[in-house]
Amino acid sequence: MLKKGYFFILDAFIAATVIAVSLAVILNSDVTISQRSKDFQIDEVTSFLLSNKLEDIDNAYVKELISNRTITNPRNTLMEQIDLFYYTAKYVCTSNPCSEKNYNLSRDLLKNVTENLISQKYGYDYVIIDGSQKYTVYNRSSDTKSKSNFRVITKRISYVKYNTTHTFLPHIVEFSVWLK
Repeated sequence: MLKKGYFFILDAFIAATVIAVSLAVILNSDVTISQRSKDFQIDEVTSFLLSNKLEDIDNAYVKELISNRTITNPRNTLMEQIDLFYYTAKYVCTSNPCSEKNYNLSRDLLKNVTENLISQKYGYDYVIIDGSQKYTVYNRSSDTKSKSNFRVITKRISYVKYNTTHTFLPHIVEFSVWLK
């Protein structure tokens, strides 16, 4: 009789172990899914920067820049236009006010369009790496970037076609998103 009680206790212990392991696997899989959804969201924002033409973006600031001819080609993508403002500021402008104006245009354009796309719980930045120089176009919450446990960095090669005879050499655009 004592042996039957021993088997029932052993059977209950095995069942409890199976249930505990199953719960652990299920709970950990939820974390993996949420991490994947964050990655997917960031890829969507990067894709938005690369593929949406300015004329298709429903944003008052973009429409204002197009109507006052600050943006001369509304068929540019958001990334192309930001890079064009950077190129103009760095290589075309001959005066400091002109450079500052174009640097500010690149920052304001990115901020205006992306601020509502990316949740406030994330920080992000857009950096142009031109040779050995890095230029940060816009950075939301730079103080939390180094402290974040979750950071995704997307790098793309980009170039700017300034006009029919000038092309800004390829450079790297780095778009980073992190959890605050």
